[in-house]
Amino acid sequence: MKTKRVFSLFLCICMMLTILPFTKATASVAGKPAITLGTGAISGGGASWVYFGDYKGSPVKWRVLSTNGNGGYCSVGAKPVINPLFLLSEYTLDYDLVQFDPGKNTWKDSAAQIWCNNFYNNNFDFIEKNAIASTTKPDGKYSNYDSSSLSGDRLFFLSGEEAANSSYGFSSDGGRIAYSAASTSTADVWWLRSPYVLTSEDAGIVNAAGRQNIDKVYNTWSARPAFNLSSSAVLFSSAIGGKASGTVGTSALTKVAAASPTEWKLTLLDSSRNFDIYESKASAAAGGTITLNYSGATAYNGSAAANEYISAMIVDSNNTVLYYGRLKQPTYSAGTLDITIPYDLKSGSYTLKLFSEQCNANYETDRASAFADVALNVDSTIPTVTAVSPSGTGAAISGNVVIGFSEAMNTNVAGTIYLYIDGGYYSSVLTGGSWSNGNTVYTVPYSGLSYNTKYTILISGFADATGYPMAPDSSRSFTTRPNATAVTIVSSADTGGSISPSGKVSIPQGGSQTYVIAPYSGYRIEKVLVDGVSVGAVSSYTFSNVTSSHTIKAVFQSIFSDVDSSSWYFNSILDIYERGLMIGIGSGFFAPNGQVTRGMMVTILFNLSGDNGIYTNIYADVRHGSWYENQAAWASSKGVVSGVGPNCFAPDNNLTREQLAVMLYNYAKYEGYDVKANGSDLSGYKDADSISAWAKDAMVWAVGSGIITGDGTNLYPQGTATRAQVAAIIDRFEDIG
Repeated sequence: MKTKRVFSLFLCICMMLTILPFTKATASVAGKPAITLGTGAISGGGASWVYFGDYKGSPVKWRVLSTNGNGGYCSVGAKPVINPLFLLSEYTLDYDLVQFDPGKNTWKDSAAQIWCNNFYNNNFDFIEKNAIASTTKPDGKYSNYDSSSLSGDRLFFLSGEEAANSSYGFSSDGGRIAYSAASTSTADVWWLRSPYVLTSEDAGIVNAAGRQNIDKVYNTWSARPAFNLSSSAVLFSSAIGGKASGTVGTSALTKVAAASPTEWKLTLLDSSRNFDIYESKASAAAGGTITLNYSGATAYNGSAAANEYISAMIVDSNNTVLYYGRLKQPTYSAGTLDITIPYDLKSGSYTLKLFSEQCNANYETDRASAFADVALNVDSTIPTVTAVSPSGTGAAISGNVVIGFSEAMNTNVAGTIYLYIDGGYYSSVLTGGSWSNGNTVYTVPYSGLSYNTKYTILISGFADATGYPMAPDSSRSFTTRPNATAVTIVSSADTGGSISPSGKVSIPQGGSQTYVIAPYSGYRIEKVLVDGVSVGAVSSYTFSNVTSSHTIKAVFQSIFSDVDSSSWYFNSILDIYERGLMIGIGSGFFAPNGQVTRGMMVTILFNLSGDNGIYTNIYADVRHGSWYENQAAWASSKGVVSGVGPNCFAPDNNLTREQLAVMLYNYAKYEGYDVKANGSDLSGYKDADSISAWAKDAMVWAVGSGIITGDGTNLYPQGTATRAQVAAIIDRFEDIG
């Protein structure tokens, strides 16, 4: 009896280079893709091998004997399996240790059948087991071997009939020679499942020379199991070393190599995964990026799971896999996914197949969710301008520029339309346009042109529906009609905003002219005066059927009447007001010199945090239902405030400057800011010793960070903070974040 040998994947790989296990030629058809949907590129008859399951810590290598099973009835549960892969272990297992059965030679309930059952139970994981079909088959007689039926077996030994089937690659004895992984020079004897018809003590074997023979059932030889694999359980097959992805991320999609693979690993369907993509179609240019929304990914609430990815393939209309890539290791089950379309992908229609995938080692079986298909349109054609009006001569001095494009355009991409006076003098940028005719026509108004003048329209920056930019600047020219009797409108605007068009505009008798009024940041429209009479705080005004000259003037006012635009705190108040951190006190007033209470301050910090949570109040002096109740509870729970005594917050007390420093200091720590003192001290301030001990660190940090400055001599720690001072301090605080 031979000594027991240890299964070694390293020696398996070496044997691939030194042994031809079949006499049949094993060269495969050139040009097979390294990744293919299903098992369609895997060849039978010994021309391909599949790695599947593990034995003694290493993947098992299987010959593909057939791509349509072994002639039996195969099923997974109650569902028939059509065209399964019929696989045979490439190397012998449990070398010289397996008895057929100590006392009989029938397959059913034999030690050989039990060995196969144990191998199935112990060497495949749950997903792999679900892919292995049950096989039922009444074998015919072969020479002196009786029939050896299968009845729902998952793993089994070959029958004498199967071991002689030339279409499986057994065209000669040499094709049946088998070696263990531990020896490339000594062949093993391995059991068949067929009983010997003349005695009950013998069963079929294949000897070391590859010939079929018989031996005593109680002798110990090697096992070489076979099984039928359900092809429908295989999402896709990958050549060993061919499942290549770029660096995990947006640009991971990598072209699938055209090769001549003969060794494969499988990616099996894991029906317990519920991965999905919300979008069903997407468009992009080659090199462009699309964003999709996903759910059902495998992750651990903020942490990526081992070997878990969201992956994708691009497949053409022939179901050929063109690109594969691992796009993301998700940390949450739902989120967004950015995908850059490869630059070398030609324009056309494709299917983007996305899936949640466990991607294991090179020889290990992978598992994945069902594909979430997205119809992908790739359009890399350059959109062009096909028509522009007005054109030629006789154009109106007010009207519309109408631009036709060669294809549907992206309405979210803001192109630019310049209008130049002949000779290159800049006139204006046309705005306020709209799309029509399936987003192939863009119409934008113009007005205020001069009579009998040549203009050039310059169009640039637009992009098609996939984001592909238009051809370089496209220009067209037109000339306005000769002057007719005209009237003049003069427009002007006070400080704080603009009116357009501005200055003197001539329009023909009976014509019309629209003006647009816009305030600058921090201002509002107070009124618009037409010929000296207010028409209200309107944002636009149109003169219609004009028969005489007119004037129009826009008057603006600061948002807060008590905040002068020249004051030191104007910009700070405007900034925090526009961000919703502080509001006025009503009737257009801000009260910059008013006091800030503790309740106001926690409200400002709550707004700054962006938190929308509901928190439990712990303070007895914070009234239920008060406007600052939830904000005070939030500040306490986050360590921003600690109250002024047992169970008290004092929400209506005016905020002192040292209390302000402490709140900002605690809030900075809550947000994760660097609160080091940066080597600063307070020795330059006369009243530094009056700072409360509990506020000392906070004041050192605030002064060192430039948030609180005092007047250069004193810090006034027990002094109160005005609304203008708090606005400026919050503005400076935001700069350090």
